[in-house]
Amino acid sequence: MKKLTLKLKTVTPLFIGGADPEQPAEIREPSIKGALRFWFRAIYPNYTRADEERIFGSTGRQSGVLLRITDRPQAAAGQKGDGFDKHTAYLGYGAILYNKNSTNGKDKKSEAERPYFTKGKTFTLNLLFKPSLSEDDRHKVERSLWAWITFGGLGARSRRGFGSLMVKSIEGNELDKLSWRFNDNTTLTTAIKAFINSIADKPSSLAEYTCFSADSQCVVLLSPDKFSKFDYPALEYIGEQMLNYRSYNAEKNFQDDHDIMCKYLTNNTKPPSCPKRAAFGLPHNYFFSSSYKSGSVNFVEGDKEGRRASPLFISVQELVNRRYAVVVTFLPAIFLSDGGQVTISGGEDTPHLLLMIFPRLKILWDV
Repeated sequence: MKKLTLKLKTVTPLFIGGADPEQPAEIREPSIKGALRFWFRAIYPNYTRADEERIFGSTGRQSGVLLRITDRPQAAAGQKGDGFDKHTAYLGYGAILYNKNSTNGKDKKSEAERPYFTKGKTFTLNLLFKPSLSEDDRHKVERSLWAWITFGGLGARSRRGFGSLMVKSIEGNELDKLSWRFNDNTTLTTAIKAFINSIADKPSSLAEYTCFSADSQCVVLLSPDKFSKFDYPALEYIGEQMLNYRSYNAEKNFQDDHDIMCKYLTNNTKPPSCPKRAAFGLPHNYFFSSSYKSGSVNFVEGDKEGRRASPLFISVQELVNRRYAVVVTFLPAIFLSDGGQVTISGGEDTPHLLLMIFPRLKILWDV
């Protein structure tokens, strides 16, 4: 069997494990295969389910590519209760207990909610291709692997820069001469541009599901030197930019959202439209310190509340010169499935149904 071997290193905190979050962190093959399937769909939107199952398998069909993790980290190092800087914690909300007033003081930082892998942990990923898998299919798996490592991550909050990985070494990549290490942000940007341009048959209109399309955007940003004092400078930097962009108190880009929710919670005024920040993903919560009232915007399908993932992907790349670059990718798709609804709740009346308005996010908030 053909074999592809990568030695990978964690660049940002990796929150991953089994069903019990209290147990030690663990990197598992099914999690990686799930990530590869996602990015396969994102760069090959016209492939059928049968094509995907031929490569990655299904309940009734064995996968054409086998994943094996070796040289696993002996210890995750990160423990529940570890402190995180303010804006890093903002991006990690859920995996990290966010304290908006956190500082570099030991007693005021946000805290990890469960064990995790710290940066610098290494492991080896082996991909074994069965003889039944064609060269073209192996080529597609390799490209899916590149997309996953470049645009995405692994584990909880991977769309917000957590679980970012870098390739320390690779063997067996004979099909596509992709660059896996980057000297600086210029070579990284050039490689990403060439990769995206090589994606064929991109949908010309809003896609039915998350994939590269005519509406996609991708920007590479170099983390400034002034953030080097933080534990995770790239996350702290992009977290600050994102918080300022979304905050009512900073740039005020979403003042209408503030007014809609405030009037609804204080006067039970029927909202005229959906808060636009819902486009970052649902559910989306609000809290007003002036009145101590809270509300939420939720996705409802049938009689159950669900989730809608953000179309914004943040990945941190460690460059050869030991600088960090942030890759921000916007992959918009149809936000609501048939029968799906958006509701706003928290007022005295029953939840109001809303029409979802999906704005075009201004990538990197100044481009």
